[in-house]
Amino acid sequence: MAQKRILIVEDNPADAQSIVDLLATDSNNDYAVQVTDQLDTALDLLSSEHFDVVLIDLTLPDVDGLDAIREMSFVMPHLPIIVLTDVEDDAVALQAVQMGAQDYLVKEKDAGYAIRRALRYAIERKRLEERVFQMSTRDMLTQMPNRYLVIDRLTHAIDRAGRAPQGNHRGAIVAVLLLDLDNFKLVNDTLGHPTGDKLLLAAAQRLKTGVRRADTIGRMGGDEFIVILEDLSDSSVIDIAANRILRGFEAPFAIDDHTVTMTASIGVSVYPTHSATAQELLKAAEIAMYAAKKHRNCYRYYEAV
Repeated sequence: MAQKRILIVEDNPADAQSIVDLLATDSNNDYAVQVTDQLDTALDLLSSEHFDVVLIDLTLPDVDGLDAIREMSFVMPHLPIIVLTDVEDDAVALQAVQMGAQDYLVKEKDAGYAIRRALRYAIERKRLEERVFQMSTRDMLTQMPNRYLVIDRLTHAIDRAGRAPQGNHRGAIVAVLLLDLDNFKLVNDTLGHPTGDKLLLAAAQRLKTGVRRADTIGRMGGDEFIVILEDLSDSSVIDIAANRILRGFEAPFAIDDHTVTMTASIGVSVYPTHSATAQELLKAAEIAMYAAKKHRNCYRYYEAV
């Protein structure tokens, strides 16, 4: 039986201990429980350790009410969250669920079996939600973010950059690098689609090794990939990244019994220079990419007509 890690965020030591004792009596599950009394500490723990579910009180010393759910759901969107509170309030319960909580339990009323049941259901519901989310936002071949998820991440990157302090350019630049494999159709036509798929997987792997871990890499469809560089304070990073990606394609690809030479053409658009919306940045990057394809194995910035 796999051990489940539970994080309890509760500022009342007696209530926290009561939950710990309750979980210890569950003979059907093996729980490892950790307790903290502040949201900031909980967020630090979640960023460095794995937990299966969080039990959280809405009255914490460093945050007010539902703000705790909002912050936790933003930082860890796929983590099951169960609210434990002293107050039965249907309106608050509805808001908590809308913000990402899986359940809303009143401590005295829902003690014992209800909490254990809520833990099981919350973990299973989140697992199913994550599977559906994965299927709808990931490219089936490469498992990279698909167009839908790329646009969502680009939109959030632009929003964050737009909130950067005035006069401080740190983190205020976002770049879109739209990449197309040169002569990929020839590979499909001569070696077949299975070989072409293997080449796409190999190209995706080289892209991953050529950018920062924090950058988003996605497949837009066909032989088009995208890289989103965010939180940039210096535009020179864009040139460094584009050149690194191109160098990553210099070595031939070994696909089955074939040696395939493949280059790439990259179009670049930049927020806020070229546009302030995700769709327009993608369109600008596409125009720049077609300009790069006239020469191949290079990158070009978007130039407004």
